[in-house]
Amino acid sequence: MYRFFWGCSMSKSWKEHLLKSGVPLEYEVARILADEGMGVEADFSFLRQDVSGKKEFSVDIASTFYGCEDDGDIKFEFRALIECKYRSREKTILLLPDPNVDFPPMTLGGTVGIIDHFSEFDIRSVSFVSLEEKMKYVYKVLEVYDGGAFQEDLRHGFQQLRYAVPSYLAHMIDFDMRAHPNDVSPMFFTKILVTNAKLRLMNDGVSMSDISKSSSIEEISSELDRAIFYSDYGPDYEKHFQSAFEPGNVERLSIAKSLRKRISSSGKVLNDRTDPENFIRRMSRAERWECGKWSTQFFIVNIDGLRNLMSELKEHCNLAYDNRLFGGVEY
Repeated sequence: MYRFFWGCSMSKSWKEHLLKSGVPLEYEVARILADEGMGVEADFSFLRQDVSGKKEFSVDIASTFYGCEDDGDIKFEFRALIECKYRSREKTILLLPDPNVDFPPMTLGGTVGIIDHFSEFDIRSVSFVSLEEKMKYVYKVLEVYDGGAFQEDLRHGFQQLRYAVPSYLAHMIDFDMRAHPNDVSPMFFTKILVTNAKLRLMNDGVSMSDISKSSSIEEISSELDRAIFYSDYGPDYEKHFQSAFEPGNVERLSIAKSLRKRISSSGKVLNDRTDPENFIRRMSRAERWECGKWSTQFFIVNIDGLRNLMSELKEHCNLAYDNRLFGGVEY
């Protein structure tokens, strides 16, 4: 045990304890986001049902970027929920590639969700396909080192992101719906797990026998700085999603009805997907298609690749906005 006296230095172990707290990693991530022109807020809180009732949880960072016209008017909002996972130097995060060939469960271009239901134009859902085509989709994520191989802590990080989604979306939607018609802007949203650990993708076709024969993890994997992780949700999640939209939903539907009239009169062609009232009903019911779209795909990135990822995401948000459709005609 170390005792501290005025003028005496602390043990060198304080550095390890500080790093393991994860706070320095969170702060470094926040500075990178701020350098990229994004606003950052620490500890986005949400409620989740526990064995003892509803309990407060949080995600490390909620970040927002406002894409602006030359005159300063806001074109769109890009929002991200970010969870940070610090790992000691000896640990590697091993990613297992998606084994599906004909029927993969993920949606290409779907890791960034789009809310354009309250705008007078459409944002094409294929806007992020070219970005995701350059990335690997992964099936499992685990940390590996000489002391073991574990999934639980990383899985917990993705679950934190997932369970924060409906509360954050409700907050986003309420803010946008109540804005002046001239201030309504489309919103882009994604979820990101950031780590300081090296990411390695296991080579295709690696078997248990190959692993047993290998002398190092480098023999069976290759390094990368980002990937897309698909993870479906469990049986209680849809109830959790619904509960986030229960407060204020009557007023939300009322506003959506009036928005539908205004948007339709502007020339925007409304269908089941684009109708704002139908969108609110789907969200409040946590319908499978809507729930899965927002809650199953995540970016995982090494901190060294975070700046490039955010830059590319903002670039694709801009491209998506520039290629928006108004009245069924590219605008």
